[in-house]
Amino acid sequence: MTYQSTNPNTGKILKSFEHLSSAQLEASLAQAESCSQAWKHTSYAARAKILARAASLLHAHVDDFAKLATLEMGKRIDEARAEVKFSGDILAYYAQHAEAFLAPVKLNPKVGEAHMESS
Repeated sequence: MTYQSTNPNTGKILKSFEHLSSAQLEASLAQAESCSQAWKHTSYAARAKILARAASLLHAHVDDFAKLATLEMGKRIDEARAEVKFSGDILAYYAQHAEAFLAPVKLNPKVGEAHMESS
C-alpha cells in the first residue's frame, strides 16, 4: 500500500510513501526511543547548539519551508513564511533560555528539604 502527500488545492500528488510493515514500524519506534534517551542525557550546551542550528536553518530557508507548508497544507504563502520565522524564533529562544527554565528549583517546605526538577 502507498500513502501520498497531496496538494489540497490542486489535488496534485507531491510525494508517495510506501506502507511500513509491523517490523519496520517497531524498528522506527525503537530508534526514536533510543534517540529520546540519548537526548535526555545530552548536555544543555550541546542541546542549545543543536536548537540554535535548527533555528538558523529555518531562518535561512524561510521560503523553502514556506513553500512546503503551502503545497502540503494549503497555507497562504505569507502565513507560511510567518509561521516558519516564528518557529525559528521559538527554537532560538529555547536554545538561549532552556537551561535556566530546566534548572532545579529549591522549594521551601516547612519540614525537611525539597527541590523540583523537570525531566
